[in-house]
Amino acid sequence: YPEADIYFICGTDNLDWFKEWKNYEYMLKNYKLLVVSRNDDDIPKIMENYNGYENRIEFATINPRVLSSTIIREYIKENEEEKLEGLIAKEVLEYIKIKGLYKS
Repeated sequence: YPEADIYFICGTDNLDWFKEWKNYEYMLKNYKLLVVSRNDDDIPKIMENYNGYENRIEFATINPRVLSSTIIREYIKENEEEKLEGLIAKEVLEYIKIKGLYKS
């Protein structure tokens, strides 16, 4: 897809150490980064590491849901599955329950 802009999507936490990745300059020269803010990261400070690549890195703001496998395990272990409604698909919750996942 020579005419397409191809993006690698990551969070600001990954951007903070992206420069440590193997061939990171190749990636920045050939692809764009779409960076999603996950924390109160100091984006201007992080961007100091990427002089010359500012036009290859774009930022997106999202309204994230607070959910992790730890939270899912906790709710299931405490028999509070109703707190997961609307956060994960019903089919996924049913599968977790049928297979007995996250019980230990």
